[in-house]
Amino acid sequence: TPAVIFTELVLQKGYAANVVNKAVSATADHADLDATGEIVISAERSLQLAAIAEAMSLLTSNSFFDTFLVTAAGTLVFNGLEGSVLAVVSDSTVDTAAAGGLSLTAGENSLIDATTETQAQVAGGNGGALSGSVAMNAIGWTTSGFLTRVAGAALDQLIGTSFWTGESKIAVEAKIVSSDIDVVGALSLVAASATQVKLSTDDLEDPA
Repeated sequence: TPAVIFTELVLQKGYAANVVNKAVSATADHADLDATGEIVISAERSLQLAAIAEAMSLLTSNSFFDTFLVTAAGTLVFNGLEGSVLAVVSDSTVDTAAAGGLSLTAGENSLIDATTETQAQVAGGNGGALSGSVAMNAIGWTTSGFLTRVAGAALDQLIGTSFWTGESKIAVEAKIVSSDIDVVGALSLVAASATQVKLSTDDLEDPA
């Protein structure tokens, strides 16, 4: 008499995403600035993006029959960041007296974290367990329609070069454009990008 095999299948998934397109600017445009002290123009972006997903699939068979178990767990997390940070004096006149100076500062100090964890386990009977994780941080790529494109893409597309075609560089600039500057003190222009990026994946598979 042929053996009767009962099949059980369990799938679990987790998903998390952040897509941000934000410009920060501090600008003096067509302005007449006259001060006895220091003039400070500062723009800073300090975003905290955290996409965290967990998926766990645990399958146990207590059947008296011969059972084939299949369990799978998968996670996909990603962060997309676009935009600019600008400190600008344009088409303006700047005058300071005494020890007054002019300081322009543009800073990018964002923290981006993509973390995934998956676990797939079977107990009892015969079978297999599968788990997989994908974590991505996309910085300086066009975010328009990004969620839809990622959701519909295959894994080999995401890690290849053909998917990433819409480059949109994040500008961090401190600049003076077409302006008359007469300052007694120091003239300082500082632009700094110190974005912190974190990626973490953890997969655990435990077949029967």
